[in-house]
Amino acid sequence: MALTYDFAGDGALSTDWTKTTGGAIGVTRQSGVGKLSEEWYDYEYLYVWNTNQPPNDQYAQIDLGGYESVNNKGGPAVRCDLVDGDGYSIRASNVSGLVYIWRWDDGSSTQLAYGGEAGAATYKLIVTGTGLSALKDDVEQTSTSDETYSSGYAGFFYYGYAGEGNQLEVDDWEASDGGAAATAIIIPKVMYLNRKRRTT
Repeated sequence: MALTYDFAGDGALSTDWTKTTGGAIGVTRQSGVGKLSEEWYDYEYLYVWNTNQPPNDQYAQIDLGGYESVNNKGGPAVRCDLVDGDGYSIRASNVSGLVYIWRWDDGSSTQLAYGGEAGAATYKLIVTGTGLSALKDDVEQTSTSDETYSSGYAGFFYYGYAGEGNQLEVDDWEASDGGAAATAIIIPKVMYLNRKRRTT
Protein backbone atom coordinates (compact mmCIF):
# COMPACT_ATOMS: atom_id res chain seq x y z
CA MET A 1 0.00 0.00 0.00
CA ALA A 2 1.08 3.57 -0.62
CA LEU A 3 1.74 6.14 2.08
CA THR A 4 -1.01 8.77 2.12
CA TYR A 5 -1.90 12.06 3.81
CA ASP A 6 -4.98 14.19 3.07
CA PHE A 7 -4.25 17.47 4.94
CA ALA A 8 -7.61 17.18 6.71
CA GLY A 9 -8.49 19.50 9.55
CA ASP A 10 -6.95 22.72 10.83
CA GLY A 11 -3.69 23.13 12.67
CA ALA A 12 -0.19 21.68 12.52
CA LEU A 13 0.77 18.76 10.34
CA SER A 14 0.82 15.36 12.05
CA THR A 15 3.93 14.07 13.83
CA ASP A 16 4.58 11.82 10.82
CA TRP A 17 6.19 14.88 9.20
CA THR A 18 9.69 16.19 9.89
CA LYS A 19 10.68 19.72 8.94
CA THR A 20 14.12 19.80 7.30
CA THR A 21 14.01 23.41 6.04
CA GLY A 22 11.86 26.42 6.94
CA GLY A 23 9.57 27.10 9.85
CA ALA A 24 6.38 25.43 11.01
CA ILE A 25 3.54 24.74 8.57
CA GLY A 26 -0.11 24.47 9.46
CA VAL A 27 -3.24 23.65 7.48
CA THR A 28 -6.35 25.78 7.29
CA ARG A 29 -9.64 24.51 5.86
CA GLN A 30 -11.54 26.95 3.69
CA SER A 31 -14.66 25.72 1.90
CA GLY A 32 -13.48 22.16 2.53
CA VAL A 33 -10.11 22.77 0.88
CA GLY A 34 -6.80 22.35 2.72
CA LYS A 35 -4.44 25.31 2.41
CA LEU A 36 -0.89 25.48 3.71
CA SER A 37 -0.18 28.33 6.09
CA GLU A 38 3.41 29.23 6.87
CA GLU A 39 5.08 30.47 10.03
CA TRP A 40 7.77 32.44 8.21
CA TYR A 41 7.24 34.92 5.40
CA ASP A 42 9.01 34.36 2.06
CA TYR A 43 10.67 31.04 2.88
CA GLU A 44 11.16 27.58 1.35
CA TYR A 45 9.84 24.57 3.24
CA LEU A 46 10.78 20.91 2.83
CA TYR A 47 8.77 18.44 4.89
CA VAL A 48 9.58 14.71 4.98
CA TRP A 49 7.38 11.74 5.96
CA ASN A 50 9.35 10.13 8.79
CA THR A 51 7.57 6.87 9.62
CA ASN A 52 8.32 4.71 6.56
CA GLN A 53 11.32 4.79 4.24
CA PRO A 54 10.39 3.93 0.65
CA PRO A 55 12.57 1.73 -1.55
CA ASN A 56 15.42 3.46 -3.34
CA ASP A 57 13.33 3.59 -6.55
CA GLN A 58 10.34 5.58 -5.35
CA TYR A 59 7.71 8.17 -6.16
CA ALA A 60 5.80 10.91 -4.38
CA GLN A 61 2.81 12.91 -5.57
CA ILE A 62 0.55 15.71 -4.36
CA ASP A 63 -2.50 17.56 -5.64
CA LEU A 64 -1.94 21.29 -5.99
CA GLY A 65 -5.01 23.47 -6.39
CA GLY A 66 -5.42 27.21 -6.84
CA TYR A 67 -2.44 29.52 -6.46
CA GLU A 68 -3.87 32.45 -4.50
CA SER A 69 -0.59 34.32 -4.32
CA VAL A 70 1.42 35.53 -7.31
CA ASN A 71 4.41 33.74 -5.80
CA ASN A 72 3.41 30.31 -4.48
CA LYS A 73 5.23 27.14 -5.50
CA GLY A 74 5.05 23.50 -4.47
CA GLY A 75 5.48 19.85 -5.37
CA PRO A 76 6.33 16.34 -4.15
CA ALA A 77 9.79 15.33 -2.92
CA VAL A 78 11.80 12.08 -3.00
CA ARG A 79 15.02 10.64 -1.51
CA CYS A 80 15.02 13.19 1.28
CA ASP A 81 17.14 13.19 4.40
CA LEU A 82 15.40 13.57 7.76
CA VAL A 83 17.96 16.00 9.17
CA ASP A 84 19.99 17.97 6.66
CA GLY A 85 17.46 19.11 4.04
CA ASP A 86 18.78 16.90 1.22
CA GLY A 87 16.74 15.33 -1.60
CA TYR A 88 14.87 16.12 -4.82
CA SER A 89 11.56 17.89 -5.44
CA ILE A 90 9.25 19.27 -8.07
CA ARG A 91 8.81 23.02 -8.00
CA ALA A 92 5.61 23.90 -9.89
CA SER A 93 5.84 27.67 -10.24
CA ASN A 94 3.03 30.08 -11.04
CA VAL A 95 5.65 32.81 -11.56
CA SER A 96 7.37 31.33 -14.62
CA GLY A 97 4.53 28.90 -15.44
CA LEU A 98 7.06 26.05 -15.61
CA VAL A 99 7.63 22.74 -13.83
CA TYR A 100 11.12 22.33 -12.32
CA ILE A 101 13.11 19.49 -10.79
CA TRP A 102 15.30 20.73 -7.94
CA ARG A 103 18.00 19.09 -5.87
CA TRP A 104 18.26 20.04 -2.20
CA ASP A 105 21.65 20.14 -0.45
CA ASP A 106 21.67 21.14 3.21
CA GLY A 107 18.51 23.17 2.66
CA SER A 108 19.75 25.01 -0.44
CA SER A 109 18.14 24.28 -3.81
CA THR A 110 19.72 23.80 -7.24
CA GLN A 111 17.75 23.70 -10.48
CA LEU A 112 18.34 20.48 -12.43
CA ALA A 113 15.71 20.66 -15.20
CA TYR A 114 12.60 22.57 -16.27
CA GLY A 115 9.83 22.40 -18.86
CA GLY A 116 6.13 21.82 -19.41
CA GLU A 117 3.49 24.07 -17.92
CA ALA A 118 2.53 24.55 -14.27
CA GLY A 119 -1.02 24.90 -12.95
CA ALA A 120 -3.59 23.20 -10.75
CA ALA A 121 -2.95 19.46 -11.15
CA THR A 122 -1.59 16.28 -9.57
CA TYR A 123 2.21 16.39 -9.60
CA LYS A 124 4.30 13.23 -9.36
CA LEU A 125 8.06 12.84 -9.06
CA ILE A 126 9.50 9.43 -9.92
CA VAL A 127 13.10 8.43 -9.29
CA THR A 128 14.51 5.19 -10.72
CA GLY A 129 18.23 4.68 -10.42
CA THR A 130 19.70 8.08 -11.30
CA GLY A 131 16.72 9.10 -13.45
CA LEU A 132 14.17 11.68 -12.29
CA SER A 133 10.88 12.38 -14.05
CA ALA A 134 8.34 15.11 -13.21
CA LEU A 135 4.74 14.41 -14.21
CA LYS A 136 1.67 16.61 -14.25
CA ASP A 137 -1.58 14.62 -14.38
CA ASP A 138 0.50 11.59 -15.51
CA VAL A 139 2.11 13.44 -18.42
CA GLU A 140 5.86 13.98 -18.22
CA GLN A 141 6.82 17.66 -18.16
CA THR A 142 10.60 17.38 -17.72
CA SER A 143 13.25 14.84 -16.76
CA THR A 144 16.91 14.61 -15.84
CA SER A 145 19.46 12.40 -14.12
CA ASP A 146 21.48 12.97 -10.96
CA GLU A 147 23.52 10.57 -8.84
CA THR A 148 23.92 12.68 -5.69
CA TYR A 149 21.32 10.83 -3.56
CA SER A 150 20.53 7.14 -3.93
CA SER A 151 18.02 6.63 -1.10
CA GLY A 152 15.87 8.50 1.39
CA TYR A 153 12.36 9.44 2.44
CA ALA A 154 9.45 11.03 0.54
CA GLY A 155 7.86 14.39 1.28
CA PHE A 156 6.77 17.69 -0.24
CA PHE A 157 8.13 21.15 -1.02
CA TYR A 158 6.28 24.42 -0.45
CA TYR A 159 7.22 28.04 -0.95
CA GLY A 160 4.97 30.53 0.84
CA TYR A 161 5.12 34.22 0.14
CA ALA A 162 2.18 36.35 1.17
CA GLY A 163 0.86 34.77 4.38
CA GLU A 164 -2.75 34.25 5.38
CA GLY A 165 -5.22 34.51 2.50
CA ASN A 166 -2.55 33.85 -0.12
CA GLN A 167 -1.95 30.15 0.35
CA LEU A 168 -1.44 27.11 -1.84
CA GLU A 169 -4.27 24.57 -1.99
CA VAL A 170 -3.05 21.03 -1.31
CA ASP A 171 -4.60 17.57 -1.03
CA ASP A 172 -3.92 13.85 -1.29
CA TRP A 173 -0.18 13.43 -0.80
CA GLU A 174 0.95 9.92 -1.69
CA ALA A 175 4.27 8.07 -1.88
CA SER A 176 5.83 4.62 -2.16
CA ASP A 177 5.96 2.66 1.07
CA GLY A 178 8.67 0.18 2.01
CA GLY A 179 6.93 -2.79 0.48
CA ALA A 180 7.22 -2.18 -3.25
CA ALA A 181 9.39 -0.23 -5.64
CA ALA A 182 8.05 2.65 -7.69
CA THR A 183 6.56 1.81 -11.04
CA ALA A 184 7.62 4.28 -13.68
CA ILE A 185 4.77 4.35 -16.18
CA ILE A 186 5.18 7.60 -18.08
CA ILE A 187 3.11 9.15 -20.84
CA PRO A 188 5.44 10.95 -23.30
CA LYS A 189 5.99 14.58 -22.43
CA VAL A 190 4.11 17.42 -24.09
CA MET A 191 6.53 19.49 -26.16
CA TYR A 192 6.57 23.25 -25.67
CA LEU A 193 8.53 25.19 -28.26
CA ASN A 194 10.36 28.51 -27.90
CA ARG A 195 10.58 28.28 -24.10
CA LYS A 196 13.18 30.84 -23.08
CA ARG A 197 12.07 31.76 -19.58
CA ARG A 198 14.12 30.50 -16.65
CA THR A 199 12.74 32.70 -13.88
CA THR A 200 11.68 30.54 -10.94
